[in-house]
Amino acid sequence: MGIRNFRREDATEVVNLWNTSLSEDKTNSQWYVEDNLLSKEKLEKIVSNPNFDWRGAFVAYDGQQMIGFGRGVVKKIKSYKDEELEDLPGYLEGLVVEPSFRRRGIGTQMLQNIESYIKAEGKDTIRISCYHPAIVGICILPETPEYKFLLKRGFKPEARAMKLKLIFENFVLRNKIIETRERLKQEGIEIKYYKDQYKDSFSKLMEKHFQGWWYDSYRPNLERDKPLPVLIAVDKDRVVGFIGFVTIGKNKRAGFTPGVDPEYRRRGIGKVLVNLWAKEVKEMGGEESLISTGMGYHPAQRIYSDMGYKKLGEFWDGLVKNLEDI
Repeated sequence: MGIRNFRREDATEVVNLWNTSLSEDKTNSQWYVEDNLLSKEKLEKIVSNPNFDWRGAFVAYDGQQMIGFGRGVVKKIKSYKDEELEDLPGYLEGLVVEPSFRRRGIGTQMLQNIESYIKAEGKDTIRISCYHPAIVGICILPETPEYKFLLKRGFKPEARAMKLKLIFENFVLRNKIIETRERLKQEGIEIKYYKDQYKDSFSKLMEKHFQGWWYDSYRPNLERDKPLPVLIAVDKDRVVGFIGFVTIGKNKRAGFTPGVDPEYRRRGIGKVLVNLWAKEVKEMGGEESLISTGMGYHPAQRIYSDMGYKKLGEFWDGLVKNLEDI
């Protein structure tokens, strides 16, 4: 058995290894398999990303057979001009060993190589992240072999979340949502599509309360030639809530990230925004929606359940390890 750096000509074997292992391991979590399947096109996008470094990606072989693949990433290109790259951790964005070769120390050796690369790049922390990765994030299912593997090697889990699914065919905009929207309107709060006239107010809301989403997706979206649509809640000229993006993918799937100014919560704004988003996306031809929410976000879970979302499963959306002692 040997380990070396990943090369572009390894792509086909890596894709086959990744997908075969994924499908074999997660037979009871089809949503997870679908979310994490790899293709040569997807892998090419990963290696073409300016944050990708061949020195941080490894493959393991037994004779002529590829039996392992893993990659670590240190972010070197800013997502926005004020991003402090030196404050970010290194990232573990994939690690797989062919099932019949497990429990032989191969995964441990590959992880050590990745950690050594990240530490050599000046990072003292390694993180697995779903929502804020360097290139492509991964989630970890609880009580799986990889979860136990990571815990034994010093990773500590952070927030636990759940995956939900909505079939748009079953969604109906209920009368109580229409009534709540009318009540909000009478209170001076209207739901409308974002326009540039709200840029300053929207920026202030996002900078103050939703920095992660602002810098990772909403600000880059506004900088596009044709930004994706966003629904906002406006009190006079003040943006007090949002949900985006009002669009569907090629697979006719859609997802969203919503937020309401803490001053304006518990008034039904978030509930109206999410339901109007679903109405708009359904009319665009959307077939299903996959979203995630934290296990402790019970008010949001009730809203989604009322809309028709069903729970698919749970996962950890972040694990972290201190590298100072290795």
